[in-house]
Amino acid sequence: MREAATIVDTLADTDPGANWIDGYVAIVFRGAMSSAAGDIPAALLDADRLSKLPNDLSGWASFFSPYLRSLVLLGESTDESMAAAVAAVEASRAVSQSAQDMAASTLGTQLYRIGRHDEAHAATRQCLESPVMMESFKIAQVTGAVRSLTALGRLEEALDVIETDFGPMLDAQHRNLRVHRLLSLIIVLHDLRELERRDHLAAISLKIATNWDPRLPPMSWPRFLATKKSSARSPNPTPPN
Repeated sequence: MREAATIVDTLADTDPGANWIDGYVAIVFRGAMSSAAGDIPAALLDADRLSKLPNDLSGWASFFSPYLRSLVLLGESTDESMAAAVAAVEASRAVSQSAQDMAASTLGTQLYRIGRHDEAHAATRQCLESPVMMESFKIAQVTGAVRSLTALGRLEEALDVIETDFGPMLDAQHRNLRVHRLLSLIIVLHDLRELERRDHLAAISLKIATNWDPRLPPMSWPRFLATKKSSARSPNPTPPN
């Protein structure tokens, strides 16, 4: 990841006036790669840099600034992470429907973490039903939708989401969907206290998921498991459209 981020630097550090679109897209990717490599300060610097780019007539750089920040802070549940998610939603309204759906995804995650499960589900449902987003993006929302529905006790609806038919897809997408379905079933089984079956599926999901560290024990992912408890501390986000 660090090597990839270094390569992207060659585009991100070019004159934004000469190749503006390549420049800001490269900054987004560099920030995401830095975050994945664990260099959070560098990722946040790129998020700030996007807000200062000139010639942002499309509004995309202004949107990606809070959106990148919300992605970098996605693993946290703080006032700062919620504020970033809310700012991304607000900025997305001046850009496009796809930007609104992207922002709704991160907002849904933050809302779930503070126990506002109805709002979290509405945000995630927006992403699942988006007419403009690619299937890979929609597949990534399955677990979030199931998590919120399970926390609300709506298990039948959660199972319906797990069975969502996304139509024909590439092998890689099918593999990704299988992982998200397994993780979603883990959440439901955890809620039902079916612990043996839960752990069995957790072990399977670790074997087939290419982006999970196989050294982690099967049930070391508490953020994936739904909870009916909430901490009610956060700003009031504007609900997604």
